[in-house]
Amino acid sequence: MFDIPTSTGALRKMQKAGTLQFRLNGEPRTLVAFVEVPAQNVERLFVPFRDETTGTETYPAGRYLDLDRTPTGFYELDFNQAYHPYCYYDERYDCPLPPPENRLKTTVRAGERVPSGQSSTSEAAAQDVLR
Repeated sequence: MFDIPTSTGALRKMQKAGTLQFRLNGEPRTLVAFVEVPAQNVERLFVPFRDETTGTETYPAGRYLDLDRTPTGFYELDFNQAYHPYCYYDERYDCPLPPPENRLKTTVRAGERVPSGQSSTSEAAAQDVLR
């Protein structure tokens, strides 16, 4: 169990549920999946991540994937389901930031993206927290 910093500067307790191994853009990759402590819903895994589109094509603080737990422990990562956290729309929300191990060194051009020429209401706040 450990604390993950959030977009408001607070800390949120999380527990590592496991490491997801996959291939993306021809290379092996990993992302850590989490559950919040105390677990509000242990049936869903939380996967916050950043990639090389973060801050230019996507929200500066990263994006999220939610995965339904499976009985086999095998998961299908569908980056088309990647979404911006609520703090993208309203800076009053307290959104966990992706930990360093969930920063992909590749582009993920799938899922929710920032419309061209537009920024979020809390872009400056996100940049401050990430510094």
